[in-house]
Amino acid sequence: MDRAKAALGRAHNSKSTAVITSPEQLSMIDRIKVLESRLDQAIELIHSGLRELSKDRRENDNAYSSDRDGIIPVGTIFLGTSTKSGTLILTVCEDGYYIGPNKFGSLSAAAQAASGVRRSGWTFWKLADGRTAKEAFGK
Repeated sequence: MDRAKAALGRAHNSKSTAVITSPEQLSMIDRIKVLESRLDQAIELIHSGLRELSKDRRENDNAYSSDRDGIIPVGTIFLGTSTKSGTLILTVCEDGYYIGPNKFGSLSAAAQAASGVRRSGWTFWKLADGRTAKEAFGK
């Protein structure tokens, strides 16, 4: 499975499970395959949870105020992937955009900090369903 696709919310729905009888019976390659399988399952669980959270927020848009641009509902969660930082989670708050405890004044400033390159945050940050901020909120 392509990790980049998983990071963008397009992970496949893996139903396979690995049964381990004892660690001594597994070769190093088998251990890596088991770990990759478990990682794929964990990524899918995270993405399905983020999709449900996003769906709930869309259904209850009136319950959330918008960000400082007046477009994105507060509490919206975006994912961003870069070679510099891996996959990051950005949360929209009333007073800015947060990656962990770090606050940014715009999506683009957060994207630049995440990737190390100046870029549009509206195309860098994606919802769990894979849509960019630009596609979802029309800026």
